[in-house]
Amino acid sequence: MTLSRQQLETYNTDGIVFPVKVFSAAEVIYFRTALEKLLADFEQLKRLDGLHLFFPWAYRLATHDALLNTVEQVLGEDILVDGTLVFYKPAHDSSYVSWHQDSVYSTWHLTPSTSAWIALTPSKRENGCMRAIPGSHKQGQLSHTNHRDKSNLLVRGEQVATVNEASAVDVVLEPGEMSLHQSTLVHGSNANDSDQPRIGFIVRFVTNQIAKQERPVLRVRGNGDCSHLTIVQPPTENDSHLWRRNISRAKARRRKEDLENHGSALRLCARNILGKQKQEDVHGTTSQRNDRRFTRRGE
Repeated sequence: MTLSRQQLETYNTDGIVFPVKVFSAAEVIYFRTALEKLLADFEQLKRLDGLHLFFPWAYRLATHDALLNTVEQVLGEDILVDGTLVFYKPAHDSSYVSWHQDSVYSTWHLTPSTSAWIALTPSKRENGCMRAIPGSHKQGQLSHTNHRDKSNLLVRGEQVATVNEASAVDVVLEPGEMSLHQSTLVHGSNANDSDQPRIGFIVRFVTNQIAKQERPVLRVRGNGDCSHLTIVQPPTENDSHLWRRNISRAKARRRKEDLENHGSALRLCARNILGKQKQEDVHGTTSQRNDRRFTRRGE
């Protein structure tokens, strides 16, 4: 399905457009079955990153012609996949996603980009569909704080400081439908209070204009210059063990970064305290000198 002029205007005005039909019922069953088989092998997983690099079925989903045709209307003919992510919320699950902008943990706001949120199950208010603040993308990059919470599906618990939830809309989707949203759109989701699971498969699209980065990308359309990027080849067979090792390494890197950031924060705090103490010492010494001078004058 291609986007109409009105849908393109909505995307630019609101920062999000939905629903957009991309997959048939049979295709949804195929992709969901493959995903649920993986979930059965790795119990309790609710967040699955980078599947398109290790599973042919996930690569097929992320590079489906109907999906790319729609994305091409937004980004043009040079298209790269910069990441995929699955959020899985079982029935009656407390998992949620805090209000955030994708740009807070990426550079997508600095380059042409868009995110496709694809429903593999019904996604509605009752089971914790995505919610968005239309027009919030126009505010640019907002200040975020990190609030660690086991139920938050965001790794570091990124959260926008202030959100007017009264203006939020529910991004209601049927299986095989998707939304497209911009990286500075404020969005999130609530817990699943229903009897059915909610599965969303997210694909991050960029162009060859993205700056050099360590993370590999997958070229899916076009032949623009990508010499500054690491281009990877599509997977040829399922490799769940390599995928899991890759996830473990990524978690280890994040823990190291968090420790380094925490250490930097402690060092900065220590410097501030020492600086304050020095100022107080100087002030105290000056005060003592002034007292002595006053005493001398009084004598």
